[in-house]
Amino acid sequence: ALDNFQDILLGISKDPAMLFWLDGRSNRKQHPNENYARELMELFTMGEGHYTEQDVREAARAFTGWTTDKEGNVSFRRQLYDPGRKTFLSHTGNFNGDDIVRILVEQRATAEYMSRRLFSFFAYRDPEPEIVQSLADTYFSSRFSIKALVREILLSEAFSSARAPRIATLIAASIPVRWSAADSAATSDASACHSGMSAAGIQSCASACTSMPPQQAASIALLWVLALEPK
Repeated sequence: ALDNFQDILLGISKDPAMLFWLDGRSNRKQHPNENYARELMELFTMGEGHYTEQDVREAARAFTGWTTDKEGNVSFRRQLYDPGRKTFLSHTGNFNGDDIVRILVEQRATAEYMSRRLFSFFAYRDPEPEIVQSLADTYFSSRFSIKALVREILLSEAFSSARAPRIATLIAASIPVRWSAADSAATSDASACHSGMSAAGIQSCASACTSMPPQQAASIALLWVLALEPK
């Protein structure tokens, strides 16, 4: 969950469950299936309004050729792949699915969409534009690191502001993290962080926070530990 976003998308694109769920295994040169290409842009990367129907069609062509057998084993069948030239988001080339992912992660719209979604999950909905822009800049400077985004969110003043659920205080009390007010940075001891990952500690934090679903509170508690580990 905290990996490089490009790597995450590359893995999802060839995951047997995703190939089955969004019909990627039936996406072939003769009859491209647009389901995954559309969801990749609408839900996983840029969001609505940043691509055209032609972009969807061209991306679908690029993802052709990947399929699964009855046991769920993934394979690439070259005879089902469309090797022709494609124009996608103003880029033209003999693109395959990996190329589509590469183009998508480099879009400013993707950086802002992911920043907005992550901040809304951890802190509060509809973050201020300056927060989104700062996180989007971090997305690019870290070369698409989700961990870098989550770390910035968790260490931000907005995360523990009056608008955010009181999860920040609860987590800080449950997981040993030393704060440095001088430079607004947090440092942590790796062994202490790992000891804080006990099921009891995370469950206690989740149970105490009544302003959000327990599973969301537990997820935030766990990601707090991972994101603030020493680099």
